[in-house]
Amino acid sequence: MKKYLEAVMNFAMYGGLSSEQYHDIVPQKRNENKKRLKTFSLIGVIGFGAVAILNLVTNGFAASNQIFYGITAAAMAIIYLLVSYVVPKHEKLVMPLTYFFIAILNFFAISVALLHSELPAVSIFVFLLAVPLLFVDKPIRMMNIIIFIGVVFCIITRHEKAPEIAEVDVWNMVTFGFVTIVVNLFLMKFKIKALYESKMAVYLSETDVLTGLKNRNQFEKMLQNYQHAFENNLICIYADVNG
Repeated sequence: MKKYLEAVMNFAMYGGLSSEQYHDIVPQKRNENKKRLKTFSLIGVIGFGAVAILNLVTNGFAASNQIFYGITAAAMAIIYLLVSYVVPKHEKLVMPLTYFFIAILNFFAISVALLHSELPAVSIFVFLLAVPLLFVDKPIRMMNIIIFIGVVFCIITRHEKAPEIAEVDVWNMVTFGFVTIVVNLFLMKFKIKALYESKMAVYLSETDVLTGLKNRNQFEKMLQNYQHAFENNLICIYADVNG
């Protein structure tokens, strides 16, 4: 029983890796999330911004949601600028900005759901399912985010919507929330494993397994940067060991 619980905790915390293996891939995880955050925030700026401007000009189909499209587009623009110009010097900001991105998406979805309180919510479930698809993190951390979003949505819905509509939304959230948690657990496992295997592939291609020293592949890779890294002096020591 104890081994089973430990295996479950390990799966939830590290996606099946050991603690040491997981912490070895933290820089890769951070870099992967940084690239995804930059891409998706730019898509968000273009998508939400375009709809906001279009409705401002034409008073179109989403005119009642215009303010939320504008706020979301502005938040996405802030995230994009921070990732582009601040994060390179402060890498630890990647994950807080990732959580902020998720919060903004779901703030938009909940706001739209409340604006059309006479109808069952739709967009919140789409964005909730997107949480495990967009980024990489500890499975348990993403699971907690999903649960938190679901609880907040259910509380607000019960308070703001008619009882019959609120009941539909709550049951939909329970169903989609459970599905999203299951998807999250397995997707995070595969993503974390893929990052670790990618790191190991790079390590084995650049390192002599017997001695642990960098091999010729790594030397030739680093050689291209030497002329830029050492502008004044460069000393090379060559040793040939036979035996």
